[in-house]
Amino acid sequence: MNKYIKPNFFIVGAPKCGTTSIYSYLSQHPQVFMSKFKEPHFFGKDLTRKGKLYNFNEESYIRLFKNSNYFKVKGEASTFYLYSKEAAKEIHSFNPNSKILILLREPTEMIYSMHSQYIHSQNEDVLDFKKALNLEQDRLKGYHIPHLIDLKEKIFYKDYIKKMPNRIKNYFDIFGRSNVHITLLDDLKNDCELEYKKIIRFLGVDETFIPNFEIYNTNKKVKYLFIQKIIKMYGLALGDIRKRFWSNKPIGIMKKITELNTIYTERNEMDFDLRKSLKKEFLSIIDQIEDITFLNLSNWKIND
Repeated sequence: MNKYIKPNFFIVGAPKCGTTSIYSYLSQHPQVFMSKFKEPHFFGKDLTRKGKLYNFNEESYIRLFKNSNYFKVKGEASTFYLYSKEAAKEIHSFNPNSKILILLREPTEMIYSMHSQYIHSQNEDVLDFKKALNLEQDRLKGYHIPHLIDLKEKIFYKDYIKKMPNRIKNYFDIFGRSNVHITLLDDLKNDCELEYKKIIRFLGVDETFIPNFEIYNTNKKVKYLFIQKIIKMYGLALGDIRKRFWSNKPIGIMKKITELNTIYTERNEMDFDLRKSLKKEFLSIIDQIEDITFLNLSNWKIND
């Protein structure tokens, strides 16, 4: 495998923590190449992939970085590398000179946002957040898994949070603290340009380039669930047919239909008692993350 086309930068998570925005800002940088397929999830042999969306072999994965030889940084963003027990070791074995970016968010808000996102993407079929959480233990055993899900671990909401301290520690242990950078969503919201510059400095690329700081991947709802289900069920198959008979380049029909079927809106407030209960449940985990990262996360512990 040509060493010059191996990615050397990985945004490993977490979901709904600003990863899409950072991915977009870095994609604009003239010294940074980010794979066009945002979340290949190639690493993490312990993750359970379903369907064709993450069906990459080594050759097809490397093709994501075609023509990236002359970029100083070649990267990708797969938010469940932070959930996986194996991904850190696999990435290091693949390219030990990689840099790792982890984005974090207050856990209760993070999983509430994840649930909303997965309803939109048809990875979740239980519309009520509390009911989805109550199903988690059964889902971990393989029951009540949504038919159209593409990565089974996406609906293990609490389990993602519970695994987070050890997974963060894995990246520090394997890559060394100097090669792992952590950005908090709160800081990104407060001063996006400052946090972006910290990341750019971490990557060692030109700090004078300023991207368009548009906010990406805000909360979405679907207008018609049946249309979203059709897209999820047949989108990849229709793409394969197009490649066979017309062009390898996507023509954007499914993307356009998805956009037309999407409403960008604020989420409803979480049930007060549920929010209070979750924040209490996650307190010890936040303490562990503080100990491992040396960050002050006291604002995450406020239960208003």
